Amino acid sequence: MEKQSVRKTKTANQILKEISLLDLSTQLSIAKRLLSGLRSKVKTTSGNKMPLLELEGMGAEIWQDENVDEYLRKEREWE
Repeated sequence: MEKQSVRKTKTANQILKEISLLDLSTQLSIAKRLLSGLRSKVKTTSGNKMPLLELEGMGAEIWQDENVDEYLRKEREWE
């Protein structure tokens, strides 16, 4: 009897589980490659609009010295 090769399609959850078993450096490399591929596929709908993925990290310098807990405490005070 001849063995047949059966191609099994993995679910996203199965793939993520396998990736989680890899070392951190490899996981980050995979994430970078995925984001790069997604960014190249994202198209703007208007010349004035930016794709959502390009907004990542914008304005980070504004918040870099802000203590999150202190900021939230202040915001909640005037409710």
